[in-house]
Amino acid sequence: MKNIKLFTSILFSVILFNTGYSQKTKLNMKNSEVIVVYPDSTVKAIVLLKNFTKTPKNNLTYYWYYQDNINKNLGGYSGKILDGKFLVFDLEKKLIGEGYFKKGLKHGVWKRWYPKGGLISIEKYKNGQKNCVSTLFDKTGKTISIIQYKKGFKNGKSWILENDTLIAKKFRKDVEVIKKSKDIKTKKEITNDQTTKEEKKKEKIKENKNEESINQEKVEKKKFRIFKKKDNQSKQDENQKINKEVDSPDH
Repeated sequence: MKNIKLFTSILFSVILFNTGYSQKTKLNMKNSEVIVVYPDSTVKAIVLLKNFTKTPKNNLTYYWYYQDNINKNLGGYSGKILDGKFLVFDLEKKLIGEGYFKKGLKHGVWKRWYPKGGLISIEKYKNGQKNCVSTLFDKTGKTISIIQYKKGFKNGKSWILENDTLIAKKFRKDVEVIKKSKDIKTKKEITNDQTTKEEKKKEKIKENKNEESINQEKVEKKKFRIFKKKDNQSKQDENQKINKEVDSPDH
């Protein structure tokens, strides 16, 4: 008899350790509060009492409650889905997690804390997908990462701590965008490019000066031709006058 009691006690402990136990409190006709106790934490959640018949989307993670456990599945659920406030407490009853569910999907602001109260992360969800700038902190409050999310994917410019320095990186749908090597120039190449630009600038100035000189020369030649033409015309007029005087009857 003692052996049977001992076996029963051990079996209960194993089940409790792996799955936890819970208590339920009906809030209204639509929702009920469940409290699930795990070996290292206690969870308070709101579940939807009526059957949820909406077809799940394959790219979204659904959270649901069944047999004293809170479960999650990508693209599916089986049980009462979570719908409302969600709180997590450690063994000392300190708040270490807080968020909100909307018909089985994470929605709104989600926060996590270290046991001493310092923030671990702040994130924002929209219908099950991260749609925010997610910030992660270490135990001292130092920023570890600042990552932009769009529709659940890392997207856009982000900063990640590497060797005590926040390094800027760019992502597109969770994939880091790395500049091609041909786009990355060495200091020597940059210097050569600057030298080439300076040389081209000097050449252009020189070309402009040569062009101005040529134009000036053309102008001077044109002036000379005009002057010469006028001079020749003047001489012709003078000769004609002399000839008229010679041919006059008075002479």
